[in-house]
Amino acid sequence: MSAAPSLVARLRALPGPDRRAILDRLPARQLASLRWAWRDFWARPDEREPAAPHLGTGQLAPAPATWTWWANIGGRASGKTRTCGEWVTEKALELGHGFVVHLVSQTPEDGRDAMIEGVSGLATIAPPWSRFDFKSSKEGGTITWRGGARGRVFGANVPRKGRGPACCAMWLDDPAAFGPQGLATFKMLLYGFRERMPDGADPQGVVSSTPIDSDLLDEILSGEDGSHGTTTVYSWSASDDNRANLSDKWFTETLAKLAETDPELELQERYGQRIKKADGKAFAGVNLAAPPVRVDALPSDIVSIGLWVDPATSSAVHSCEVGVVVLALSRAGHVYALEDLSRVMNSADWPVVVIRAADRLRLVHPYAYVYLGIETNKGGNMGPALLELAEKNERLVAGGSGIATYEVRTVFASQGKGQRAAPVATAAKAGRFHLLGGLVALTRQLQELDDAEGPKRDRADACVHGAVDLLKSATVASDPMPEGRIGPAPLGAIAVGPSVQTPAGFQFGVPGRWR
Repeated sequence: MSAAPSLVARLRALPGPDRRAILDRLPARQLASLRWAWRDFWARPDEREPAAPHLGTGQLAPAPATWTWWANIGGRASGKTRTCGEWVTEKALELGHGFVVHLVSQTPEDGRDAMIEGVSGLATIAPPWSRFDFKSSKEGGTITWRGGARGRVFGANVPRKGRGPACCAMWLDDPAAFGPQGLATFKMLLYGFRERMPDGADPQGVVSSTPIDSDLLDEILSGEDGSHGTTTVYSWSASDDNRANLSDKWFTETLAKLAETDPELELQERYGQRIKKADGKAFAGVNLAAPPVRVDALPSDIVSIGLWVDPATSSAVHSCEVGVVVLALSRAGHVYALEDLSRVMNSADWPVVVIRAADRLRLVHPYAYVYLGIETNKGGNMGPALLELAEKNERLVAGGSGIATYEVRTVFASQGKGQRAAPVATAAKAGRFHLLGGLVALTRQLQELDDAEGPKRDRADACVHGAVDLLKSATVASDPMPEGRIGPAPLGAIAVGPSVQTPAGFQFGVPGRWR
């Protein structure tokens, strides 16, 4: 499930009369100012500058304010260029004299066309009070803001041009398209990426790119496994995330044809997924971002729901993303991944997040059996104990008896990630495993899952554990399931406390009693 949408998205979702009533109450000056309120009104969570704690739609890992590189990777027209342009504009206005930014594109002409004069370029998005002078030249050009901030446009086609001039900020636009000299250009640029910001902060750079496979993009994305510490953070987005600002015809014709002719290219160009050679990939040959795997809604006959957790390996910022994925089993034996609650959390936070989500799902799906699951490779029995304690505390806070009722299933991962995911990939090919739309980060991690040691994929691990568990349950249960039974019988359940009767007949507190 995505993070909270932008304010404008929430406004668009209201009925027309309610939306008009809100806007009519705003003074004319305040209404006009909304056009320039990027961060507070227009930006999605993944389009806002990373700062701890920060959770964005598709953002791989929250990050502290001390990041060095912020990579915005996404599908065509997903908002990458606008995000970076707004960041540069904000820094130029905020810091003024002494702020120097290098703008680097494939060629000087590309830089002028996209980063300066394009629909999301600096000249287009600049509010009236932040206008600047741009002097074009054969090498690219220079920018001077009224407050004294300066910018310089470079082309990656001449690597050594960026070696000498110094800067405190940098924007790389579409570096995956820099060509064979892209990595060499990047290394040359780093020689000048050395000045402190006017406020004393270390230099920072932003990247806007479609994930075309290239050496330079490999270098930029190599920090996904935490090897760059907290220096590189990532935001991932799909074209669909920006659909409200784009033509429906572009989606229904151009992108629809791409889905028919080249599904793998669609993953890259529309959904912002990085496509490398599929050798060894668990989901090779499966388009997880398109039907029949991708669905827009759950069926009405959900019988079992599992909230699966892949705990963090440590408390370090770059490695403490906790994978929390919600999966459901239908009466027909299909498994659905419906929510991705993964984010950076400590051991005091994630159990509470899981319990509250489980309570919410019990209310939304009163006839489904809701249970919890957790991988015990990291921490052994500590994870189940934390979940039980969190539930007891939640019950006490709510004025209850402090009794834990959720079954907690555990799994110890002894196989490689690719091997564990094999049954799920088989189910996906057979049309029995599905992902609800909007799970961009989870979809990407599943698509890249293999047995090789590499980036942490906590979301995918949690999803695979839960899907395998539900698929096993589906093979045990008859089809259709007997009336009065909520999914498969819990495995090794230890119920605590008094009997709690559910609408479909399962009694918590009475282990193994089914009607």
